[in-house]
This record gives sequence, structure tokens and C-alpha cells, in this order.
Amino acid sequence: MADFLCRERQTASASLKAQYGTETGKTQLNSVLKTLLYPGKGFTKDTKDWCKWLIAGGECPDVFLRKLREYDSSQTCGLVWHKNFVAYRCRDCGTSPCMSICADCFHGGDHRGHDYNMFRSQAGGACDCGDENVMKKEGFCTSHGKHRSSSSRPPADALHMAKAVIPQLFNRLYKEVEPRQNSEDSILSGNEDVDEIVDFLQELCEGEVLRSVICDAMVQECFDISQSDQELRRVDSEQSCSSFHFLSAICSYDSANNCYERESASFLDLLLDIVIKLDFPEKLVTFLLQLLPNQEYKIAFTQKFCQKYQEIGKLLTLCSTLHEVEQLSNSIVHISVQLFSNQSLVTKMVQEQNLLHVMVKVLLEMMRTTLHPVKVNGQLVDHLVINCDKEVIKYHCYWPIISDFINVVTHHTIAYIFMKDSDLLEKWMNFVACVTGMNCNERVVTEHIKYEPTTYNAAYFIEIEAASSPMWSLIAASSVLNDKTCMLNVLQQISVALDRWQKKVALQPSRAEVTFHLPLLRCFSAFVKQAMLQFMIDFEEFKFDLGLLTKLLEWPTCIQAAVCEIRTGMWARNGHQIHAQSAWYHQCHFSNSMLDLDIFFLQICAAQLDPEYFLGVLIERFRVEHWFQFPSELESCSPGIDDDNKEMMVEGVLTLILTLLSCRLHCGRWQQNSNFLRR
Repeated sequence: MADFLCRERQTASASLKAQYGTETGKTQLNSVLKTLLYPGKGFTKDTKDWCKWLIAGGECPDVFLRKLREYDSSQTCGLVWHKNFVAYRCRDCGTSPCMSICADCFHGGDHRGHDYNMFRSQAGGACDCGDENVMKKEGFCTSHGKHRSSSSRPPADALHMAKAVIPQLFNRLYKEVEPRQNSEDSILSGNEDVDEIVDFLQELCEGEVLRSVICDAMVQECFDISQSDQELRRVDSEQSCSSFHFLSAICSYDSANNCYERESASFLDLLLDIVIKLDFPEKLVTFLLQLLPNQEYKIAFTQKFCQKYQEIGKLLTLCSTLHEVEQLSNSIVHISVQLFSNQSLVTKMVQEQNLLHVMVKVLLEMMRTTLHPVKVNGQLVDHLVINCDKEVIKYHCYWPIISDFINVVTHHTIAYIFMKDSDLLEKWMNFVACVTGMNCNERVVTEHIKYEPTTYNAAYFIEIEAASSPMWSLIAASSVLNDKTCMLNVLQQISVALDRWQKKVALQPSRAEVTFHLPLLRCFSAFVKQAMLQFMIDFEEFKFDLGLLTKLLEWPTCIQAAVCEIRTGMWARNGHQIHAQSAWYHQCHFSNSMLDLDIFFLQICAAQLDPEYFLGVLIERFRVEHWFQFPSELESCSPGIDDDNKEMMVEGVLTLILTLLSCRLHCGRWQQNSNFLRR
């Protein structure tokens, strides 16, 4: 075959194409490709040119590619970009909040008067123009959409050579990267051949016709367990390096038993395995994403990605630095945002791959490695909370999974499935319970704390990102679904989770401790508010468990009292970090999901519990009992606070009472409930 390769490329390629219909011709072509793409030989410019001439079948490659582009009828854009790329998002045209389009497609469409913005991509993305599952067809540019579909196809014999050459390129690519799976070096470090092969494949992907050939080669099974061992050995080693022989060679190289464990495999399986093991190398990720306009490939890729999701979650927990986590997270989201923005595709994955259960399981597994016992009132209780000092929490390893979960439940049909599934809701509430009661602070009364902890940063962000953001996404979906049964099912599961949490905690917090993180209670408040707003449900219809409310009342009240104590300086020896926590609790970025919902929970308790008991809890928590007692009782009462702080604490409790009576952010906005606090 070396003599054959010395011939003029055009003549040799034309001869091979002319003989391709015969067994001799196919054998000859496979032998040429085996010599040309031998792993020990560099993938040089000469090799690349030979591949182009072979694909073109003796015709000038540029002319051949230009002819193929005449048959292009791609309905979608699919342009892939990386971090810091400037793209556009139109809220009027997008049916998914993650919809984005490139500048050319934006200016090629009609978005006059629309609510759009230009943004700099943080994790990378791809253009959704032409995809009716992500955006309305009115927002498409003139180059994309169903009007681009064409019934004309290239002649069948025009692609024979391409269908023979492209699988061998994948063979060579896999042989280059497979030995590097256990290497600590970058996939492209010191290996220019990988770079050149991927660049060449990306170049071929620019046309829809050859992209379809590449996608077919990617998803087609290249090894079948039904092939007997004798059939595999029977293959002549001098014939083609077809995918059967390629994977057979891998079996002998690694372990035949390991290979036989798989019922089937495709190049997509193999490359996705490599992408995960090599921490999502950018060049391979970009190549895989460039093929997404092909719907058959997109479905297959999404299925494989979902099957590998638990493995991806474990990979995130193995990162040792913040930079590694950020880099890996961006790469994961770069892929997942393209897959999970498509409602019909996500629905298919939820039904066939159990995607929602897998996501929640991955989150629970992540949190399991960070759990530790918590003290309440000086005693260890059965409840376990996350340790915010662990790398998984500090480095936000959970962010890609949460981002994907939010992206998925923004589709109303998926949110409906989630909120109707009691088992799934129970698992989700178990996750939220892990965050409830975390980062508990104890008041220092002796020497000033030597080293101020910084874990409060991680605690605030995990509550907002992992608990509150999904909650608001579900509430937004419920307002569209307008399903009362679904809403009441969520409230029932939250109530069960709260009861389970309270039984594990068992004790009430002391006056000298406070946690600012009660997402389970806040989730309850948010859904009660939504049910009242959407379905006009009276408080009597909720049938609150008064015993449970009585026990839970102490926790948000403890926060309000601690905030007042911090303001008076009673927590000064805890350092600046405790003041920062109190300040963040009131910041607009956090207050909507924390302070406002705590106030509403206290309003629920005020309306349902005995007024004297409710006021007694407030007064006792603020340490101002002596201000509300007769002089005869004052002598035996211990104030518990310095004289300088008395007035500020009294002012604090009175302000809280006034807030509960006057705040109408989540209650009192409807005529039938306008006076429920004063009843």
C-alpha cells in the first residue's frame, strides 16, 4: 500500500472510488486507510490532504465540499461558543430561560420591541435559532427554521468514500486518547495528532451532509456482544481497521472480560467515557456539541449523558481546588444546558432515564460526604447537617447539578411530574433538611474568638442556590400549571418533612445560639403563600398541625432576637463574621428567600396559635420579660441583659410585633384574609 500512496492523490482516490463497489475495492481502500492512519504515524498535513481527496473520491476537495453544501438544509444554527462569548437572549421569543442565540441570528431575526439583552457567556453555549423546542419560530432568523427543509439529497455514491474514511478517523482518534485516560497531563499536552484530528473532524462538520455521516458513525454500534469469540478471531488482520476490529483490539489490549461486559458500544460511548475521565477537555466537548443539530445524535448523546450523570457528580467531588471545580463545572453546564433546554427531549429523559431521581440522588450523595452531628441547646441530636467547611460546599461542587435541576423543572410538564411524585418530593425534602440548621453560631461570652470562621459564605450561598432557587422555580411553574391537588401534595410532603426534622432535633434552641438557615420552614411559608394567592385557600382549609407550629415557632423567633442582640453588641466577641451574617440576612439578595418568609411563618403562627402563648415566646426570646410584669414580680425577675441593652431589646420586640401586624408582603392582600392576624 505504500506504493499506492506514492501515486498522485487524485488518480489514486478516483481509482479507489471506482472499485469501491467490489470486495476487492473495499479491501484495497481499508488497507490504504490502515497504512495512512496507522497510530505510529503522525497525522500530518499530508495525511489530512489524503483524507480529503479520499472523501471527495478523486474530485477536488474544495469543489466537492462546495457541491455538498448545496444540499444543506439545516433548520438550526448550533454555533458553539465558549466562555466570554457575547450572545443574545430574547425573553419574548424564548420558551426556555436558557435560550440564547448568536449575534448573526439575532440581527437576522425581527426582535424589535422585544425584551432582550446582550450578555457575555460564563460557561459557554450554543445558538438555539431554529429550534422550536427552545424558542418561538417568530424569533428565528431568515436562515433557520422549517422553511429550510429540502427533499433533495446528494447522489448515494457521493458519500461512499466518506462513510468509509470517517469511522477510521474515529479509530485513530480513540487510539490516540485512550492510553492517556490514566495520565495526569492534558489530553492535548504533547499530542498534536489529537488536536489535528479533532480540528479536521470539526472542519468536516461545517456542512450538514458530512455532519450527518459523522453522526451516523458516532451513534452506530461498533461492537456487539452477540459476535462470538470465533467470529472476532476470524477477521483478517490485514483487512480494514473497521470498528469491529478496533474494539476487538481494545479488548485484547485491556481485558476481554471487561469488553464483553458491555452489550454494545458506539464511538459516542467511547468518546464520552474519555471526556469524563479526562475532565471534559474543551476541544472534544466542542466537537461533541457541534453535532447537536442532528436530532438522532442529540437524542443518543442526551441518553448517554444521563446514564453517566452519577459518574459526573462523583467527578465533581474529587476536585481539590476551586479553580478545578469552576473549570469542570463550566464544562458540564456547557453541555447540559444544550440538552436540558429542550422540553420534549427532557421529558423523554425523565420518563426513560429517571432523570429527576438521578439528579436528587447525586445531590444526596454529595451531601452525604459532608454531614456531621449538630448540637442544639448544648446537646448532640439525631439530625445531621452539612459541614460548610468541606470542599464540596466551599467550592460549590453542587452548582452544576442544581443548575441542571432548575433548568429541567422550569419546563412545566417536568415540574408537574416532580410535584406529583411523593417519593421524589420526600427525597428532595431530605436534601433540604440537610441544609436546615447548618452553621449554628454560639455566643462567646469569655475571650474574643481568635480565628473568625468564614463558613457563613458557603452556608448562605448553598441555601440560596440549592434550596431557594429550585423552590422559586417550582412555584413559578405551579402558577402556570394551576393544579390545586399538586400544590397540596407539595405542602403535605413539606409538612411531613418538617415533622420528621423536628422529631430528630427534639430540643429548642437556647438563647445563646442561632442558625440563620431554615430552608424547610421557608419552603413551607412560600408554598402556603402561593396556595393562598393562587387558589384563595383560607387558613382553615390548610388544617395546620398546631402542635408542630408550636415547636417550630422558636426557631425563626430565635433569629429575630439574635439579630437584635447582635445590633446591641451582645455578640461582639464572636467577631465581625456574626455581624456579616446578620447584615446578609437583611440584604435584598437574600431577604426575599429568608427574612420575608420567616416573617410570614411568624404571621401564620400568630394567626393560628394562642395569642398569649405567641407573645410570651417573643418576649422570652428577646429577654424582656421584666418589662411586661408588675412591680411586685420585678424583684424576683432576672433581666439577663445589661442595662444599656434593655431599651434596644424592648424596641426590637415591639418593632417585630408591629411588623407582623403591618407587613402585607405575603398576607392580607386578599379581602377574606385582610384581618386574619387580628382575629
